[in-house]
Amino acid sequence: MELVTPELGTSIWIFLSFIIIVLFAWLFAIVHIIRNKQLTETGKLLFLLLVLFVPLLGSIIYLFVGNQSKIFR
Repeated sequence: MELVTPELGTSIWIFLSFIIIVLFAWLFAIVHIIRNKQLTETGKLLFLLLVLFVPLLGSIIYLFVGNQSKIFR
């Protein structure tokens, strides 16, 4: 009796691919927030807290809104 069926194997690869994409977006957002010279210290702190406490949603919000935000110097 096999423990991993072909359907389960495909599901695992899709899940792992999703996790890798989310981790990449999360790390990219954190590095970009820290290195962004246009954001104020308060803006950086707010975005970092958002990304750290709500990783997927926070990363998406920062990637779409972070560069256009009004929290500039």
